[in-house]
Amino acid sequence: MADRTTARRLGVAVGGLLSLAMGASACQEPFGATRRDLLGFRVAAITASSEGEGVRLGVATVVEGRPWSHDPVSFRWFALDNATAESIAELDADGPALAEGPAPLIPTGARSLALVARIDDHEVRAVLHLAQDPATPRALGGIQVFGLPLDLEAVEPGALSLASRRALQSTSAVDHVAPGGFLRLQAVIDEEDTLVRWMHTAPGGTYLELDARTADWVAGTLRHSEDAIEVAEPGPRGPRTLLALALPEARDTANAWAAREIWVGEPPRGVWTASGRFLPTDAQVDSPYVRGTLIADDDAPTGLALQDVEPTFTPEDPGTEALPCAVPVEGPFDPDWMLAQRCARHDVLGARVVVVLR
Repeated sequence: MADRTTARRLGVAVGGLLSLAMGASACQEPFGATRRDLLGFRVAAITASSEGEGVRLGVATVVEGRPWSHDPVSFRWFALDNATAESIAELDADGPALAEGPAPLIPTGARSLALVARIDDHEVRAVLHLAQDPATPRALGGIQVFGLPLDLEAVEPGALSLASRRALQSTSAVDHVAPGGFLRLQAVIDEEDTLVRWMHTAPGGTYLELDARTADWVAGTLRHSEDAIEVAEPGPRGPRTLLALALPEARDTANAWAAREIWVGEPPRGVWTASGRFLPTDAQVDSPYVRGTLIADDDAPTGLALQDVEPTFTPEDPGTEALPCAVPVEGPFDPDWMLAQRCARHDVLGARVVVVLR
């Protein structure tokens, strides 16, 4: 947010067992932002899926425009008879809650939930409408990124039409692009009845949707009409975190999200995790796994870097079970834990962990 005064953004979730706090809630502030821009303090996605006899909730949250937080975010969940924008605005956020935390397991039966997320003097409120039947988790296998033979400095309006872009052949898979370059993003999901919404961290770029699960992304600002290029400004160098949110049509299927990094310009030395997240390192490694010590790095897209890295060929003893995270974690370290607010950054600093590389 632009200042440190308390701000509330209100989102009304729609459809399915799973909903997200977007639309009017997270798109009006900071000024000039859209639902695609992950700015300020924002709950970008809420997930809910059946687990045993209950429903497991989850969130993807950015703090100060970053997909991680140094300190933990407070999450309180409330059961409402029929949650609306008005009822959640009047909710006593300090009253008795149904559950707390970023990933609570709640009993089945609730039809509407209100979420109040807080950090420092910032607050976000969102509404979650639950489907009548428990959901089946949807498998979103990540985000694939391919190059496109287009550039802002030379692109013509006709090349940007839907038909022209559908006929355009993407190049090889990439993890970075030059300022003003074009990429093709593909959500890895088999089900055809799924709509994918795309978001990114600052300084962002421009999305040109291609179909329900595919979008072209420009490393810069592009505004155009059928006849003219109105604005074509290459974006600054540096990382962007891309977020894909899968919204199935079927009400008995849960939403899902996936995140990955892309660099505008050449990335620094580092490693790419199996899911496409990026961690800077103090040495180059080439192995299925890497072991290193997590240190703070405010310039890194995950807020973390790996120090004293060494290659390893086994994921045994990954060093994560003892982490004092809000939600117990295990297995190789996954930067998605930070976006899901399962771990705050201060929970993991100094830990020597194993990371799975792609």
